[in-house]
Amino acid sequence: MRIIFILYILTILGGHRALAQPILPATTVVNKPILVDEVVAVVGNNYILRSDIEISYLQLKRNFEGISPDSAKCIILDQLLVDKLMLYKAEIDSVVVSDDRVESEIERKLRMLSQEYGGMDKMESFLGKSVGELKSENREKIRVQLRVQEIRQGILRDVKVGPSDVQSFFKQIPKDSLPYNSAEVEVSIFVRKPHVTPDEKAFAYQTLVEIREQVMNGKDFASMALLYSQDPGSARNGGDLNYFGRGEMMPEFEATAFKLKPDEVSRIIETPFGYHIIKLIDRKGERVRARHILIKPQTINEDVRTARRFCDSVRLMVLDKKVTFEDLVKKYSDDEENRANGGFIIDPSTGQARISVEELDKELNFIIEKMMPGQISEVMDYVMPDNTKAYRLLYLKSYVPPHVTNPVTDYQKIQASTMERKRQTALDTWVKHYRKKAYVRVNTDYSNSPLLKRWIAAK
Repeated sequence: MRIIFILYILTILGGHRALAQPILPATTVVNKPILVDEVVAVVGNNYILRSDIEISYLQLKRNFEGISPDSAKCIILDQLLVDKLMLYKAEIDSVVVSDDRVESEIERKLRMLSQEYGGMDKMESFLGKSVGELKSENREKIRVQLRVQEIRQGILRDVKVGPSDVQSFFKQIPKDSLPYNSAEVEVSIFVRKPHVTPDEKAFAYQTLVEIREQVMNGKDFASMALLYSQDPGSARNGGDLNYFGRGEMMPEFEATAFKLKPDEVSRIIETPFGYHIIKLIDRKGERVRARHILIKPQTINEDVRTARRFCDSVRLMVLDKKVTFEDLVKKYSDDEENRANGGFIIDPSTGQARISVEELDKELNFIIEKMMPGQISEVMDYVMPDNTKAYRLLYLKSYVPPHVTNPVTDYQKIQASTMERKRQTALDTWVKHYRKKAYVRVNTDYSNSPLLKRWIAAK
C-alpha cells in the first residue's frame, strides 16, 4: 500500500505519466513452475491463495501499463495481508454487518459490473453465470469486505489535515520533482431543452390510451409496438426489451414490470422518456422479459424558441449581476448530472471543480480558450446525451495557466495528497502494532521483497 500511495501522490500532482515508472525490481519474486493453486500466506485462521493474487493482477493489468508482474503481485499481496489482518481484528471484535447492507452492496457492484459489459445479459453471457449465481457466489465475500471496511474506517476516523500539515508535506517534495501542470479551468454549463406543454403531454397520453384499448381488444402487442412505439431501440423488435433486472430501468418502469404476470398488460405509466404500456413475456428468478410501447410528448417549434429565449434571459440576468450563474444552473438547468454542483465539471481524480483543459472534450476546449475569466458565452446549440436538441451557456469562472505545482494555485491537490499520506501512515502504524497479535506466515518466494519484509520479519 505504501507504493500504491506513492503512485497516488504522483498521479494527483503530475497526471498519469508517473504510472509508467517501475515500482519494484523485476526480480523480486523467484520464477517457479506454475501450480494450479497454493496457499501463499496465512493470517490468523484466514489464508491467501495464489489464485487470489493472480485474479487481482489481471484486473490491475487492465488499468496500469508498464508495471512489472512481480512488482504488481507484491503490492497486491501486501494489500491482501492488510485486509486479512483487519478481518482477524473484525473477528476478535465480533464485527457484524446486516443482511440488508450486504444485499445493497451486491446490487451496487453488479450494476457497476453490468455497465462495463454493456448490460446484465452481456455480463451473464460473458461470465457464464446468472445474476442469481453471481450473488450466491459473492455474498459472503461482500460480507467480509464490509467487515474489513468497518475496521479500516475505525482506524482512519480521526485522521485530519491542517494547513501546517499541507505546508510540511509540500516542503518534503524535491523542487526538481514538482510536476508541471497543464492549464486548468473552472467552467460551469447551463443547459435548457425544449419543455413540452400540458396540452402536448395530454395528446401523447390520449394516443397511448387508444393504443392500449386496441391491445386489450385483441390487437397483437408486438405488431402495435412495431407500428407506433417511439422507442427506436425496441420498436423494430416488437417492443421486446429482453431480460432485465432491478436497477437497470427507470424506477417507475421496473416497479410496474416486476408486478405483472406473464401476458398481462400494464396500465399507462410515465417516466422521463414519456408514457409506456408494458406486457410481461417471461420471468426468470430475479429477471424479467417484457415488451413496451412508448409514446413521447412531442415538442413543437414554439417550444424550441421558448428554450432559446429562456437561455437569453439567463445570460442577461448574469450580465446585469442580478443573480449568479451557479444559482441559475441549480434552479433551472436541465443537465441532471451537474446541476446540483452549479453546473461545474468535476475532476474525477480530485473531486474538485478545477479541471485540466486536457480532460475537456475538444469542442468545449475550443470554446473555452477564446473566453476570459468571468465571461459567459453566447447561447449555443447543444445535443443532449439522448439526442434531444437543447441549448447551453458556458461560464468561465477561472483560468490557471500552465505551471509548476505550488501551494498557492494547487492547495486542494496538495491537501488531498497530504491527507492520503496521513491516512497511509495511520494504516502502517496500525499494521505494525496489530501484526504482533496475529499469527502471520508468508511464502518464502516473497522474502526478497522490500515491501513485504514487515510481514516476513520475526515478531
